[in-house]
Amino acid sequence: MFTAGVDVHDRFPGIVGLGRIGRAVAQRARGFDMEMLCFSRTRHPEWEQEPGVTYCSLPELLARADFVTLHANLTAQARHLIGEGELALMKSEAVLVNPSRGGVVDQEALYRPLVSGRIRGAGLNVFERKPVDHPLIRLPSVVALPHVLDKKR
Repeated sequence: MFTAGVDVHDRFPGIVGLGRIGRAVAQRARGFDMEMLCFSRTRHPEWEQEPGVTYCSLPELLARADFVTLHANLTAQARHLIGEGELALMKSEAVLVNPSRGGVVDQEALYRPLVSGRIRGAGLNVFERKPVDHPLIRLPSVVALPHVLDKKR
């Protein structure tokens, strides 16, 4: 039977980056009673004490999460934060979502596990280079949307 999505009931989101946007995503996940796995290079002890939040290392988050959503700033340390080794840690049913910056994910490394079915899918609205003409956007397991900045900030 064809379904247009993945049920989030009893699933674990992994939130990478607990800045303003990462915490907003966590608030929304809380509305679904989801237990969250979180990783951030900058520790947020007050947030880590919240019910339903488990702080863990990035490798542990990638291995356990059903959905990995990235909210890291693009710094020298975060460039290709998600590469071949990190993708290999993910569950075969996992979905990677990158609304942060294109360079946080190594696009070439992401392409291979998506084509092979090693991971379930990806939701992308940022890419390393523009204009976007990468084979990723033609894969049936990828949802690609334009990046829209909030002008109210």
